[in-house]
Amino acid sequence: MKSPARSPSARAALAFGCVVTALGIAACNGAEGAPRIRDVSADAPRGATALPSGPAARLPFTAAIRKQLADAYFSSQRYAFPNERRVDVVGPLDVSYGVVWGVDSQPSTYYAVGSTGFAGNQLSRQGGPHVWRKEGDAAWAYVGDTGLAPCSKVPRDLYILWGFEAKYGNYSDCRG
Repeated sequence: MKSPARSPSARAALAFGCVVTALGIAACNGAEGAPRIRDVSADAPRGATALPSGPAARLPFTAAIRKQLADAYFSSQRYAFPNERRVDVVGPLDVSYGVVWGVDSQPSTYYAVGSTGFAGNQLSRQGGPHVWRKEGDAAWAYVGDTGLAPCSKVPRDLYILWGFEAKYGNYSDCRG
C-alpha cells in the first residue's frame, strides 16, 4: 500500500518529532560515567525511574557537602550557561540530605534536595527543587530540576522522612 503524500511542513514536523524522540531516548539511557540507578522499583511511583529502596536516614548537612553539590551543579550547567562562573553558583540552599542504605552488595545511595542556580540569572533559579545523587564513595552527580515534583527523583522513604508530602503532595500520587 502506498503511503499518503505529506506536505513539506508535515514532513518537517515528523522529522522534528523523530529527533526529539531520539534525544529523549538517549537522555533516558544516561550519560557515560553517570552513576547507575539500582532497579529496586517496588516503592517507586508510577512512571518514575527505578529508585533505591531500603532503610533511610536524614544526615547532617555540612559546608563541605554544599561545596561538592555546587561543584556538581556548575559542572552539569556550564554548557547551558556558558557565561556563568563557579563563584556565581548560589547555595544550594534549604537542603534536605539523607541516605538510602544498600541491600546486599549494593552501595548506599545519598541524596540531597535544595534550591540553586546562578546569582543574577533568574532563568537558572526558576523551578526546583533540584536533586543530587551519590552512589557510595563516588562523586556527587546533579540529577536535575524536579519541576516541583521531587517524588520523581528521590526514593519514597526519604521523601516521607523529609516531610515532603505536606509540601509537594502524596508520594503515591506522583506523576513526575
